[in-house]
Amino acid sequence: MKVHGRRAVMFVKEFKLSGDMSRMSITVTPDTAEVTAFEDQSKEFIEGQFSWAVGMEGYWDPAINREDEQFAEMVGFGTQVIGIYPGGTAPSITGYEGKGILTNYSPEATMGGAVVFSADAQGSDDMMRTTILDSGHKVANGTSTPYNIGTAGMVRGIIGVFRALGTAITSGHGTLTASIWASATEGGTYGQIIGFTQITTPGGTFTPTVEYKTTATAQVGPWFEAVRAMTAGDDIEISVSCGTEE
Repeated sequence: MKVHGRRAVMFVKEFKLSGDMSRMSITVTPDTAEVTAFEDQSKEFIEGQFSWAVGMEGYWDPAINREDEQFAEMVGFGTQVIGIYPGGTAPSITGYEGKGILTNYSPEATMGGAVVFSADAQGSDDMMRTTILDSGHKVANGTSTPYNIGTAGMVRGIIGVFRALGTAITSGHGTLTASIWASATEGGTYGQIIGFTQITTPGGTFTPTVEYKTTATAQVGPWFEAVRAMTAGDDIEISVSCGTEE
């Protein structure tokens, strides 16, 4: 199925910056070592580790929680979680998550044109292909639709990413706890494999957050679902994704 780029979403840390972006890309490059011997008829290579990098372009925005503030804060602060979802962030949509270091941030102004920027980040950890399990504004407890990720009896570790992006609080105070559960079959018994830190919404204020967690040991899949428990009356926009280590 072909996908139009208009729904693309990019996360930098806990912020959705798609409203500032006009281009985003991710490049995966495996190392290759030449092992050509005298009697080989052509060059031979073997594959080693891989690296990945992210490229971004868009429109400069100095407002709070927008791209300029977030990229400026990344300078000198090591790795940050970066997510790219070319087809959007509806449940079942796939994308990519990883930790990267900002290597370039370049605002640019020209006479008669909008102020634009370009930025690049170098991956510094595993990249994973993720599936959105749960997303959007949530107002009550719930369990997402289970999705098949990987193969039965997989031996790879599982990575989960939870983002609380924004809120419209009506109760004034509350909490939300998200977790990821897994089962060997779609209709089987699900057990929790990743629990995210509970977030609170005290006094009508809210701080966006992101949490990136990896299971300590390989998990049996391949069916995964997201579970949330929250205070009734709150309205919190979240994103929960899950993938296997590459």
